[in-house]
Parts: sequence; C-alpha cells; structure tokens
Amino acid sequence: MKNFQPPRPITLAQDTISRRELQQTADWMMAGNRLTKAEETVAFEDEFAAWMGS
Repeated sequence: MKNFQPPRPITLAQDTISRRELQQTADWMMAGNRLTKAEETVAFEDEFAAWMGS
C-alpha cells in the first residue's frame, strides 16, 4: 500500500438556488401550501401520467 493515494474529494455544486428562489419558496410555504399532495402536485401527477400513457 505504499502507492496508495486517498481519493480526491468530490465537490458539490454551490449556489444552485438563488436567494430570490429560496424566499419565494419560503413565502409560498408560509402561505400554507404543501409540498406533497397539494392541488398542484396532484394536477402535475395526473398530467404526467396521461403524458406517459398510464
């Protein structure tokens, strides 16, 4: 193991969500909206299922 070199770290993407997007999401959630099984989610799932031919 004298030639062993530890693996290089894998860097993650940084700042992929803007402050504005974070604030909009927070405002949307604070307004009482749900992330799962809300009206928009169900509508999306129905539309996606139809698109997939399910």
